[in-house]
Amino acid sequence: MEKITVIGFTSSGKTCYLAGMYDAMSYGVKNFSLIEHDPEQDSYLQNLWENISSSKGRRWPVPNDEKRTYSFALCHSFEPVMDFEWLDYPGGALTDLGYGLLDEIKNQLADSSCLLVLINGESFAYEGSFRDASRPRITANSAKEYQEIVKRNLRLNKDLVAIKKLSELGVELKKKGQHLPPIALVVTKSDLIEDRWVDCVRPIIHESFESIFGKNTEKDRLVMVSAVTLGEGIADGANADPVDIEIPIAYAVLAMLCDYIQRAQAAKTNDQRTLSEKDTFWGRIIRPGELEQLRKDIAKIDENISNFSKDAIRLLDLFDDDAVIYVNGDQRKLRSFFEKKIRA
Repeated sequence: MEKITVIGFTSSGKTCYLAGMYDAMSYGVKNFSLIEHDPEQDSYLQNLWENISSSKGRRWPVPNDEKRTYSFALCHSFEPVMDFEWLDYPGGALTDLGYGLLDEIKNQLADSSCLLVLINGESFAYEGSFRDASRPRITANSAKEYQEIVKRNLRLNKDLVAIKKLSELGVELKKKGQHLPPIALVVTKSDLIEDRWVDCVRPIIHESFESIFGKNTEKDRLVMVSAVTLGEGIADGANADPVDIEIPIAYAVLAMLCDYIQRAQAAKTNDQRTLSEKDTFWGRIIRPGELEQLRKDIAKIDENISNFSKDAIRLLDLFDDDAVIYVNGDQRKLRSFFEKKIRA
């Protein structure tokens, strides 16, 4: 089964994001819906969201100190698109050796189809560290000043330490001939960020987490930066009203489908080459059954490619026209990039 590894930096709201995303996708977004195969996990996530979503008697979840695994199915118009596991690691797993999870995370990264890294949007809204209860809002007179304050926050809150550790794991994987999967850097609590600074978020992340973007890497490193929120003013008591909460999971499944298409195309090319070599006068006499099976295999691969491509194109409808992706550190239009991969 495909795997999505999820790591949240300190106080990133990873558990809240998962509960809100699951609720929104359970009801469906543009005909896409999400199902949790395990009834107990389904009930757990629903109860979590019930506690979070109401402005009356709201209860925030206790930070997750252990790995949790969910088994999801993404559907379109109630037709299955893909099953995958969601591997949810504790927020401090990359920076706190006490968890003892670094080796496991490294192995999972090599085996995962996508990595979601959740970043606390408070670093983009308040000055100082999360441990300082009296943090004021960021007051800056220019974009440059704002960027310097946020980068200082990212250091104080150990986000840069976590990214450094993630980069080190990437280097270790490369030594073994393995690579980091496609990555989504997800800024949570984006409603806290003042409108005038929203356009600064992506450049700050690109500069601060430069090593993750994979400039000049041998294999294409795909990185998307996304901002999500459970609702405007939810931290101050407002009702939940999630925005863009489906984008990270749509990106993850889109990357998986494109990988499927690429592998299927390679298998088809290999079968066609074999068929061409064996489809001779004597081959048709000696091994007609083998040739017929090859033709059936090629037809089945064509059918799979068609189905994968239809689902991938539908997923692209969830993204705005101005959505971007970084390929080896270079910014490109997300929709046109994936359209080319789908139709290749």
